[in-house]
Amino acid sequence: MTHISPHIHDAFPGDAEIITRLKTESPHFRNLVARFDVINHEAAEAAVTAPDARVEALKKRRLALLDEIAILIDHCRVD
Repeated sequence: MTHISPHIHDAFPGDAEIITRLKTESPHFRNLVARFDVINHEAAEAAVTAPDARVEALKKRRLALLDEIAILIDHCRVD
């Protein structure tokens, strides 16, 4: 079983200030992080009981969200 970090800050350890600012200023970013949190919770539960296909589908959804979040964080680094 692969470890899935439950916190967005673990995925972007050097970007705590940007994450905090985006959570405050961007409803879209807050929505992405909320979806990330839900999928992390589902993936943690699925890793114990669900078929591998379900776990892999959740991992793919999680990675897609991380990609979207990374784009927003990168835009803030440039600004």
